[in-house]
Amino acid sequence: MKPTRQLAQSYVEPQEFRNLHSPIDALTNGTVFKELQQAAGTEGKKIKVEKGQESLLELTALGFMATDLQLYLDAYPTDTTAVKVYNDIVEKYALAKENYEKKHGVLNNFITKSQEAKFSYINSPWPWD
Repeated sequence: MKPTRQLAQSYVEPQEFRNLHSPIDALTNGTVFKELQQAAGTEGKKIKVEKGQESLLELTALGFMATDLQLYLDAYPTDTTAVKVYNDIVEKYALAKENYEKKHGVLNNFITKSQEAKFSYINSPWPWD
């Protein structure tokens, strides 16, 4: 077997935990970090929601922010400030989810297996039923 040789090596500038977007702005801009959004040249556009769906937008934004912070913490697991912010967002998400479910019913997302050979989500109760 031939010895392997390294063809290339990537380098990524270390990221600092600063200049965070709010949850809604993070969702709008596709990142929690303002520097990353600016570097990508993305422009946030206001998200339009139907009347009465603001709580679902808030829940979606908090979930996005938690996911983006998880990705940051994968690379910087000892950043105690980031862990604190992440924990705060997760608590806000849990509260927002609880409030949403009290008003609109239980949210299920990819947690139940299809009991039939075909995918039968269409036969499940819908939130407006």
